[in-house]
Amino acid sequence: MQTRAVIFPRLGQAELTTTEIAQPGPGEILVHNAGCGVCQMENKQFLGLLGDPFPVLRLGHEGIGHVEALGPEVTGFSVGDLVTTLWHPGFQEFNNVRADWAYVLPAHYTGQERYWFSEPAACALNGIYAAQIAAGDRVLLLGAGYMGLLLTQLAGHSLAREVVVADLDAAKLALAAQMGATRVIAAGTEDVATVAQAIGGFDIVIEATGAANMIERAAGFVRQGGRLIVFADHRHHTETVAWQVFGNSCLSVIFSDPMYNRDFPANWRTAIALMLAGRIDQTRLVTHAIPAERCQELMEIATLRKDGYIKGYLSWG
Repeated sequence: MQTRAVIFPRLGQAELTTTEIAQPGPGEILVHNAGCGVCQMENKQFLGLLGDPFPVLRLGHEGIGHVEALGPEVTGFSVGDLVTTLWHPGFQEFNNVRADWAYVLPAHYTGQERYWFSEPAACALNGIYAAQIAAGDRVLLLGAGYMGLLLTQLAGHSLAREVVVADLDAAKLALAAQMGATRVIAAGTEDVATVAQAIGGFDIVIEATGAANMIERAAGFVRQGGRLIVFADHRHHTETVAWQVFGNSCLSVIFSDPMYNRDFPANWRTAIALMLAGRIDQTRLVTHAIPAERCQELMEIATLRKDGYIKGYLSWG
């Protein structure tokens, strides 16, 4: 069958096209996507930062939609079920999904699909697991973007003594304060290093900005023997890190990319349970829901972070 799909044919360009997909095979379901979250991965692919050859196809991995058909040997699903999915190209209107990578949500969330994509919530939970927050820990979270605000919500439910969030954006810091931060730092006017030095360093620092040169800077905010969690993706950066900084402080550096998790799908199911329990709320984070027909506009807003952008949602409406 044919399906509409968004591709990046050239650097900085997005367009709507059609492609062929097969009928669902054994253990698969065919999902009619309602939409898909726009990840930093798509932003970087759009800007050519990851070295992918153009055209870039099979985009999106934060899809949510309704079951259109069942493949052979599939049980536990019915046509029409609302499902949030893992690791399938949500920038296509229809796609085949492994049944064990689809989770049925209560039907009353139909119409609220833009708040129920689950893969980024699982990534945030993966970061919290990596941090190993213990009772009484002081936690510093660098970055109050979309992922930073998911991390803030989860850290706010931990046993940490403090959850301090630093960012340049006052509006995002205001959200962080409402979502579990015990203190916010306006990095443009307040020196994070000074705050860290006053307490002898934070037990845990989570680097979620993805900005160049931040790994080494973040290490300076960690106490002797503490932990630095590199949550953001720095693959496209080329700066040299002075690794002796880490050795001299005897701190642990932990990379929390999902690929370091041996059973990320199990983590994903736990994240969905937390979403259903209200521990992770995305209703104030999805700022731009734009139809697939306007994919170029959406990607320009997402990459430039214009108009109060926090998170984008590509809608198949």
